[in-house]
Order: sequence, then C-alpha cells, then structure tokens
Amino acid sequence: MKSRKGLLMTGVSIVFVVLLIYTAVLFFIEREDINERLVLGGMVIDVLAAEESSGIAEYYLEKSGQYALLKSVKKTTEEGFLDENCEAYYSGEGCKINVYDFADSVKKNLPGYFEEYIIANKLDMDVKKYKFDVIVAGGKVMLYAETSEKIDFGDASVREMEYKKSGNFNTELNFAFSQYLEAIESIESNILCLLESEDEQVKEDLGSSSTKKNPKECLDDKFFNVKKKNGILSFKYKMKGALFEENLDVKLDVNLKGLGEEANL
Repeated sequence: MKSRKGLLMTGVSIVFVVLLIYTAVLFFIEREDINERLVLGGMVIDVLAAEESSGIAEYYLEKSGQYALLKSVKKTTEEGFLDENCEAYYSGEGCKINVYDFADSVKKNLPGYFEEYIIANKLDMDVKKYKFDVIVAGGKVMLYAETSEKIDFGDASVREMEYKKSGNFNTELNFAFSQYLEAIESIESNILCLLESEDEQVKEDLGSSSTKKNPKECLDDKFFNVKKKNGILSFKYKMKGALFEENLDVKLDVNLKGLGEEANL
C-alpha cells in the first residue's frame, strides 16, 4: 500500500515538474514575442515621428519659398526690371516691358530672401545647391525649386535610422503681370495729353511758371508721384499684391516719345 502511495506521489511530482517546465517555456516564448512586438512598435513610432517632422519641415520649406518669392516680386516692382543700358522704358530697342525680363528679375532677387527664411526657420539646407525657375503666366508667379540635397529626418527618432526626403518644392503667388500692360495702355490712351503737359526741365530752363497741364491731370488715381522731365514720365502705379502685401507700388520711368512711336501714335 505504501509502495503504491510512493509511486503515486512520484508520478504527481513528475507531472508537476513537467507542467512547470512547460509553463516556463511558454513564458519565455511569450516574453520573446512581446519584446519583438515592442521593438516593432518602437520602429513604427520612430517612422511616424520622422514623417511628422518631415511634414513640418516641408511646410516651412514651401512657406520660406513663397515668402521669398513675394519679397522678390515686391523688390522687382519697386526697383523695376529695366536693362542697365536703358534710360527708361521705351527709350530704345530692348527697353520694353515684357514678362520674361520681369521673371528674370524676380529669379535674380530670390536666393538672398530664400536664405533669410531658411535660416529663420532653422532648416539645414544649402541654398547654393538650389536651382530656381520662375514662370509668370495666368495671373500667377510660380516658383520651381530643385536641389540634389536631401533633408535628413533620422534625428527625429530614438533609434539610429536613415530617413531622407527631397528638398524640392513648388509654390506660387497670385499676381497679374497684366497690370503692367494696363498701366502702359492707360498712358498710350492719354499720350497726346502727356506729351503736351508740363515738363519740369523746360520749366527750369525758362525760369518761369507754365500754363500747361500737370501730367498727373492726364492720368487716373492709380498713378501717383507723377512728374515729367526731359520727356521722361516718372510715376508710381498702384497694383494689387498678394498674401499680406495687399497692394504693391510699382515705380516706372517711361519715355513718352518712344512709347508713342512704339504704339504708332
């Protein structure tokens, strides 16, 4: 009877030990699986963090380009895009208002402003590696920016990982170049009045007051700071701007005789 009890106890002990071993094996397998899931989960979090960081950087990169484009357009409208060999618009061959010269001037002014915004937004990009292209069409000024440089977002993760995205971007502004043509058309339609209006140089030479019209009287309210000297009409013209620059004051010097000949007047 005792031997049977002894055998029973031994059998129970063996089963108990087997169950313990089985439980331990399952525990370690489950623990390994949990660790693997934690690692995978951490990687997903890192990728999402990098994606979020890249999205923010892309937004600031595009906005830097857009604001730089606006500043460049503003500078071009304020200073003009007249060839250095031209005294005024329509003072000779090649001294005309055309969209290509405007686009080239905007493109020339753009890199410096873009660099300012890049630094301000703490974007680690080399502006010198960018190739800019400016197209003016359809009431818009469009900027296309390309670079061989890529933005590294791997630093946004806890683990070491490589996550790079292109630094290329496109942006645009609503700005109608046709406003320049509207200003010129307004001058053309009043060319006789302007040609006969008071000329400051003639007034200085005569040393007396003139009975002729002030050139401002020949034009509408969009024109201001109007003066005429040696046949050159200098003025500012109010144009509709873009973004936070609601209006742009455009400065132009126009050779009235040359414009009249250009328009066959």
